Amino acid sequence: MNPAILITGSTGFAGRYLLDNLLENGYRVIALCRDADAIRSLESRFPDHLTLVEGDISDYDGIDYDVETVIHAAGQSPYN
Repeated sequence: MNPAILITGSTGFAGRYLLDNLLENGYRVIALCRDADAIRSLESRFPDHLTLVEGDISDYDGIDYDVETVIHAAGQSPYN
């Protein structure tokens, strides 16, 4: 099994694309997002590969997972 990858901003434009791509290719993904309901439907499609973590990247104590790779896709949109 492939190592776990943590994606921040997993419900945003780039993060969601990466999340879908990694899951489709068999990676285990920990998806950090502010609104897990936005991607909750993926849990049933990839039950052994996806862990949803609802939280904020500024809460370092809440991010305690054994991962090999972090993809930081969270950011402030100029359109918000």
